[in-house]
Amino acid sequence: MNKKEKIFWAVFVVVVIAAVAGIIWGAKDGSVKMAVDDDVLVGHERGAPDAKVILTEFGDFQCPACGAYHPLTTRLIEERGDKVKYVFKNFPLANVHQNATAAAEAAEAAALQNKFWDMHDMLFEHQDEWSAESNPTELFAKYAIEIGLDPRKFREDMKSPGVSETITADIAAGSRAGVSYTPYLLLNGERIETPQGYEELLKVIDAALAEALPMETGTEDDLGGEASALPEEGGAEEKSAPETEDNGLY
Repeated sequence: MNKKEKIFWAVFVVVVIAAVAGIIWGAKDGSVKMAVDDDVLVGHERGAPDAKVILTEFGDFQCPACGAYHPLTTRLIEERGDKVKYVFKNFPLANVHQNATAAAEAAEAAALQNKFWDMHDMLFEHQDEWSAESNPTELFAKYAIEIGLDPRKFREDMKSPGVSETITADIAAGSRAGVSYTPYLLLNGERIETPQGYEELLKVIDAALAEALPMETGTEDDLGGEASALPEEGGAEEKSAPETEDNGLY
């Protein structure tokens, strides 16, 4: 090995070590700063359209942990929706949840009639009802009627190429962002570990607001009052999921 080759490999090793150290250091504060596409900041949105704090969730409608998180994000927008934007993107874990893709299709079909959030809420609120069905389409059609959709158009749209492409695009964006479980949360495009309850979620959001809007953000009481713990629906064991090694839920 000549002198130039030795220098090249020495520099290469230093760069690799520095990159690994940077990832480890970034994980110490509960976030991993990794390059993500801007499309993780857009999708189905609730809250302030021009918010400087954007919480993105990659979710699976059949995931029990996502079902448990639904009331938290709903309350967050009720209390901080004038300053925060919440973005939902599909990431059905079809290998473990047999009806997750069909549920995402139902939500996206409803979106074509401007009723995404109505179907989103309906799916999570009735998760126990349709999750165990071998074919949940009839239940989804029933929900469609209840929220005022054209049932014939809804059925057609569920199986349309456009709906399939939307879900595929969400999954691709999630894969590029490193999504490996649900709910997978990003704050302004950077991964955060899933807060274990509303109080912890609110603390993370308020810290981001304080940084983004230092002259506008007040105290916790000013911003929405006292927070509460993770709500339970149908029993804690049924609606919560164990933590993974990287503190995610699935």
